Amino acid sequence: MKQILRLTVLCLLIFSSSTTAFALGLGFTIPVGSGSATAHYESGYDSQETDFTFIGFGFQMDLATAKDKLFNFHLEATYIKLENEDTSDIFDLDGIMINSDFGFGLVRSDRIRFWVGPEVRITYFPEDDSDTNQDYEDEGYLGLGIGPVIGLHIHAGSLITVVLKSQFVFAVFEGVNSTIDNIDEYDISFSAGILFRLHDDY
Repeated sequence: MKQILRLTVLCLLIFSSSTTAFALGLGFTIPVGSGSATAHYESGYDSQETDFTFIGFGFQMDLATAKDKLFNFHLEATYIKLENEDTSDIFDLDGIMINSDFGFGLVRSDRIRFWVGPEVRITYFPEDDSDTNQDYEDEGYLGLGIGPVIGLHIHAGSLITVVLKSQFVFAVFEGVNSTIDNIDEYDISFSAGILFRLHDDY
């Protein structure tokens, strides 16, 4: 809950400092996804693979939600919960995921905006001190990922836009603990949410 509260305060600060300067869309999003991860250990240990799913909730903003502009920057900051589909505890964690999308509007009208582009993702999972995950409690996960993203904005009136998004991301995590060299993962995810627009019309 503390992490969600911090995200809320951050988004409100961004909103209050930006609305007088340029068009802005601000709202919430719910991401869901699945993928596969491989932990690479130091010499003498075999690699370990696991499949996982995740779901989350967070906030999103866009700097050209409905405007007739080629480029739009889309940002998401979400709290996510990952669960393994097997007995491994490599990715049985929760944390913060930040997606930065650099979109190019291929279809733009007063009703929809369809865009594609690259996504850069930063993910952080803090230390896990629970008894069920003792092997991975020494350090947190810090991951950097990149991949393609597609987005669809459906404008419902002059103030509200429905946002649908899908992306495929490959990421590498470092600093897990003393026995793991790194973790690489790939996932495909889908998100749906709402943006409330201010000074942002076609």
